[in-house]
Amino acid sequence: MAAPAAAAPFRRPKENVDGRWAVWAFQMGLPVALFWLLHADPLIDQSRRDPNIHFLVVSGAAMLGLVVAAIVSHAARSHQDARVFFIGLALFSIAGIFLMHSLSTENRLLSQGQAGFIWSPPLCLAAGGLFFLLSSCRLSERLNAWVLVNRGRLLAAHLGILGGYAALLTLYPTLLIDGIGLTSTKAGGYSITGEGGTADQVMIGLLLTAVGCYLVASLRFYLEYRRRRSVLLIALITGVMLFAEADAIMSFSDAWRLSWWLYHLVMALAFLMVGYGLLVQFTQRGSVHGLFEDIFLREKLDRLDKEYSSVIVALINSLEAKDKYTRGHSARVAEYSAMLAREMGYGEADVERIEQAALLHDLGKLAMPDAILNKPGPLTPEEFDIIRNHPVRGCAIIQAVETLQDKIPAILHHHEWVNGSGYPLHLSGEQIPLDARIIAVADVFDAITSLRAYRLPINRHEAIEHLLREAGTHLDPECVAKFTAALRRHPIPIGEHVPQVPVEELIERYEAAALG
Repeated sequence: MAAPAAAAPFRRPKENVDGRWAVWAFQMGLPVALFWLLHADPLIDQSRRDPNIHFLVVSGAAMLGLVVAAIVSHAARSHQDARVFFIGLALFSIAGIFLMHSLSTENRLLSQGQAGFIWSPPLCLAAGGLFFLLSSCRLSERLNAWVLVNRGRLLAAHLGILGGYAALLTLYPTLLIDGIGLTSTKAGGYSITGEGGTADQVMIGLLLTAVGCYLVASLRFYLEYRRRRSVLLIALITGVMLFAEADAIMSFSDAWRLSWWLYHLVMALAFLMVGYGLLVQFTQRGSVHGLFEDIFLREKLDRLDKEYSSVIVALINSLEAKDKYTRGHSARVAEYSAMLAREMGYGEADVERIEQAALLHDLGKLAMPDAILNKPGPLTPEEFDIIRNHPVRGCAIIQAVETLQDKIPAILHHHEWVNGSGYPLHLSGEQIPLDARIIAVADVFDAITSLRAYRLPINRHEAIEHLLREAGTHLDPECVAKFTAALRRHPIPIGEHVPQVPVEELIERYEAAALG
């Protein structure tokens, strides 16, 4: 039989347009709109000087940021992508230096000279922007490996710089004031001035650097989101944009006015959004170590041209480590699929293609919650909807890898039914790629002859009878006929845990079922 034609590039099934991005854009515009409304009317934008409230608000926001940064850094320890580490450094930079802003409030630890009070916000946002920019960039293999090997030293150096900044504020409190032309305003705050009263170039440079980094990082995160839909990515995009807005609001407002207070709240909201994304991801993954797994997992496949086999094995091992009941499932499905492909007349090159697609057919389950994959009882409709999304998620992981493009149709459609009641696109009959129909038979056979958390395996003879019953509704009749014929000629061990039921007993069961 001739092999199927070359696969078309994967396109994610269309989603209903519900205006979510319009709502998100509207929400992102609210802080800026509120700032301009306040800033445009001095009667509303009055000074509210309250050092105690300021200390509490900023300390709370900074401590929240440090907690979020600690969680990300802990997750980065078990992740082989340096970008997670850079996200942690970004949050540590913003929260750590912003804490100096709190401690520099009047009558607090670092209040002498007010240098920390004035310069900590723009410095923290500029440093955080640079690290967020790094976290959005794809690093070379060599650089990624170097960062991973030295991340302990890099974190220590980063914390040392933060400590040095705190020491500078304590020992030389006027150094950052005298050299840059800071003068007090009538409102009792501060402004940056230079010759001719123009804004100091240092502050402008920090603002432009930070906002530019945040915009580029958010754009790159958005492009990643288009490939891999994730609540955590949306939370990162939102947090990064809120940090950019906070920087702009802070730079154009006078200290202690209502518009100036607004940027503190926006920064706290940014930390909350990232924390919310982490919380949602944790509830889905059930582990801190897996928080960023499904976001940056696709990058593990970038080097497939050079290390194809080893990466495939690593990915399958990662998948099967999530569920003790499916260990070896992908390899067995690949073996059964290759056997059936040969039976269907495939050449060896095409057999290799379908074997590799079968190895990756459940890759999207890496993004599924462990609690659902290992649930000992039936799934709820909501849980089943999540599981039904795994073919699409698997294709999203590998869609940018050129060498895997011809495997995508089989991965995407291996849960379609020939009667059109499958998923994700409800294809029927020959609309379903032949590779997918082959893998579907192999997948069902291994599933029913293997132990699961919710049921015992069945005997080979019962499994064959099950396949024959499913032919024409779920499974392709020709594929089932070829597969069962191949099984009879080439017996394949299906595990010591499978109860060996005599054929006579099997016949008695079906006769009893027919009579009853």
